[in-house]
Amino acid sequence: RAKLLLRDYRPEFWYWESLEVTRRYLLTSVFIVLEHDTLVQVYFGVLVSVVFAFFFIRHQPFADPLCGRLQMVVLVQLSLTYVRLGKSRTRARTGSCQIR
Repeated sequence: RAKLLLRDYRPEFWYWESLEVTRRYLLTSVFIVLEHDTLVQVYFGVLVSVVFAFFFIRHQPFADPLCGRLQMVVLVQLSLTYVRLGKSRTRARTGSCQIR
């Protein structure tokens, strides 16, 4: 049964699916427990996304290079989304609404 979860990863990264589940858990379940509608949520999302993106880029666990590149793009995009959300919330709180 475990082969279904492991087949996408190189053999030395048999544990990587557990890390993915942890990442998803942190960005969904823990995220909603933090202070609602605050920058704490955004900073937490940035931290989790950047840390997991760094580890993924460093280790390249996927057996298929195409899947690895796609996952890398998704993780970097998720990190950038949280950064952009943080910037927009900071501007909204300071009242700065400049169009650039």
